[in-house]
Amino acid sequence: MIDSAEASSDRMSDFAARLEREAKRRGAFHRDEVVILSDGAKWIENATRKVFAGMKLTSVLDLFHVLEKLQNALKDLIPDDAKRKATFDRIKAGNAALVVEELAPHGSQCAAVGDFVRYCRANLYRMRYNEYRRRGLPCGSGIIEGGCRTVVVDRLNKERQPLVAGRRKRDYGYPMLPNEQPRRRLLLMAHRSLIQQIWAAPVVGT
Repeated sequence: MIDSAEASSDRMSDFAARLEREAKRRGAFHRDEVVILSDGAKWIENATRKVFAGMKLTSVLDLFHVLEKLQNALKDLIPDDAKRKATFDRIKAGNAALVVEELAPHGSQCAAVGDFVRYCRANLYRMRYNEYRRRGLPCGSGIIEGGCRTVVVDRLNKERQPLVAGRRKRDYGYPMLPNEQPRRRLLLMAHRSLIQQIWAAPVVGT
């Protein structure tokens, strides 16, 4: 799963180098196909096509980004929750092209709808979610992003939670960082390049 940000040429080169290193470590260059799940940023596609040049590459547009944009586009256009859900389900079923053409006439009256239509038209070739599901491919980044939130964000915020019988209210069963300045400890880890060491370490089971 790859999420984008505004990228300079240096950042793109750094990303491509890290992607190639990780792909080698995981044996991706010996696979018949590589699947890239991203938010659709052009620079990500360019970098991945460069790294995996000559290989079969399947690009999947992150369904969670699509539905988030669709929700924003439909909140005024279709106020009925059931009708909005039906539109979401059509996207999930691989009918994005039909949904886009139905919404297109409303793009001139609603900027969010126009933005969604343009976003989808540029990415329809990677919105075949029914096919991806049939093949067992990932369609969205929710599991990864949710895991990051649980492991990193919630853990660092645990010192804000009230104590209940000597434990924090939202204790997920992993050791808490000491209450004193946990964020500083994380920054110290990064400063000592421990995060880079974790990135470079072998993955158990791969």
